[in-house]
Amino acid sequence: MRIYLLKMFISLFVLLGIVTGIALYFDFAFSSTAFVVGAVACLITYSGSGFSAMGEANASISQSGGYLPKGESMKTASSLNPYLIASILSFISSFTIFILLGI
Repeated sequence: MRIYLLKMFISLFVLLGIVTGIALYFDFAFSSTAFVVGAVACLITYSGSGFSAMGEANASISQSGGYLPKGESMKTASSLNPYLIASILSFISSFTIFILLGI
């Protein structure tokens, strides 16, 4: 758990550093830059395997154990990438900054 949180916070600080650098260099609003960088980072870090694993887990539950998922997919049904969480947090921070500070 410590390594997961460490990866998440390091990637969050790197993303916010990128946002700050772009906002200062190009003289853009911080919230707009955080929105775009967060959205792009979400698209890059999302692997797409979560929905198929969740679908297999849901099928197994709804069939009362009659359906057995293939291979290792049940292991990944409840795991999230720390880089995806960090990019989502940077995306959400753009709304928070815009609402609180108006910049």
